Amino acid sequence: MTTTTLAHGEPPEAMPIWARLQLASLGIPFRKVTHFLGSIDGARIGAAVNGQPVYLTRPTV
Repeated sequence: MTTTTLAHGEPPEAMPIWARLQLASLGIPFRKVTHFLGSIDGARIGAAVNGQPVYLTRPTV
């Protein structure tokens, strides 16, 4: 028998500052995010806002 564990993601409070700023530039308060999942390298985030996906990419310097 195989057991599958579903990832529920991180709460919005754990979201990095660059992602919060990017959400703000889109007019979305970060507190509207129900959860998010980040990529292994930390450069991309998929967030859920009102049941819809929002994809964010960390800006490069």
